[in-house]
Amino acid sequence: MKTKVEDLQAGCILNEDVMGLTQYPLIRKETVLTEKHIEVLKAFFITDVKVKLKLGDRTPTKQAALLAKNERLDDPASSFHIKYKKAVDMYQQEFKNWQSGAPVDIAAVRKLVLPIAEEAIKDITIIYSLSQQANKKDYVAHHAISTGIISGMLAKKLGLEQGRYVQAVLAGCLMDCGMAKMPEKWLNQAQELTTEVYTEVKKHPALSYQMVKASPFLTTDTKLAIYQHQERLDGSGYPEGLKADQIHDLAKVIAVADAYYTMNQEQSPFRVIQQLFEDHFGKFDFIVLRALSSLIANFKQGTQLKLSNGEQAEVLFVKAEALTRPLVKVCRTKEMINLEEKRDLFIEQIIL
Repeated sequence: MKTKVEDLQAGCILNEDVMGLTQYPLIRKETVLTEKHIEVLKAFFITDVKVKLKLGDRTPTKQAALLAKNERLDDPASSFHIKYKKAVDMYQQEFKNWQSGAPVDIAAVRKLVLPIAEEAIKDITIIYSLSQQANKKDYVAHHAISTGIISGMLAKKLGLEQGRYVQAVLAGCLMDCGMAKMPEKWLNQAQELTTEVYTEVKKHPALSYQMVKASPFLTTDTKLAIYQHQERLDGSGYPEGLKADQIHDLAKVIAVADAYYTMNQEQSPFRVIQQLFEDHFGKFDFIVLRALSSLIANFKQGTQLKLSNGEQAEVLFVKAEALTRPLVKVCRTKEMINLEEKRDLFIEQIIL
């Protein structure tokens, strides 16, 4: 029976593979679902699945319950989310060490972030679910790990060689290490920062640089990227208000990764791309934005989408210069819409 993911409970058995935009099933047929499986389904925007057990039966059989308890999450998607959570936990411990005055252990940071970045590179659709992992309590750690991952994805998309890719991941992960020198109460703060607090928080790139500048395990370029990641091409950034060619190329990559992840907390990836191109025009490097756009809008003909008006649509054609605004056909009405022309409508999510 087809069941909405929001109604699933641990112990239900999948009746068919759950597929995403990868060569592997997200979760395989006959898997006895655990709470972790259900979290993965939600993270990948799966709306419904086919299961064998009736959900009205609130107590699964003993065999199903036992299987659910002992089920190994060995499929690629589940493996990533388990490793991601471990990386976040490890980063939090490193951050606590920095708060206590310990130096940044680059080897430890490399060990925790590079394996998870490599996992994400194998399946770029993971970028859609990164923002779903975060919570306010642990946001600093989630932000660091996710920005490192996205920076690595962008570096690969831009064709940077392996050494530069590694440094991009490390720079993205360490750009905010200076926040460890800020008062605890300012971290993960839900409400808008006061002007006085924001002025102090803007010092974090310089603090981050001070914490890593003596490390022989980071290149000069990486240290510059950490220092300059809040600079903007139009000179509106900080700490120095640099412009265009004054900003290091690697810093431009980290800046886009950071901005994308932050904005994706409140808006769909596709809406964020549109805003970065339009509302923030002139602030971010166009080539890096194009690389991000090609990662996010990896559409093929026939891809199923949910639009911002709630309608489900199918991709008919994608123009290279308008990757996030393809020509689509609304499934319910068969109406064809050119999203490049209809600017008040945008893609909410891919239906996997």
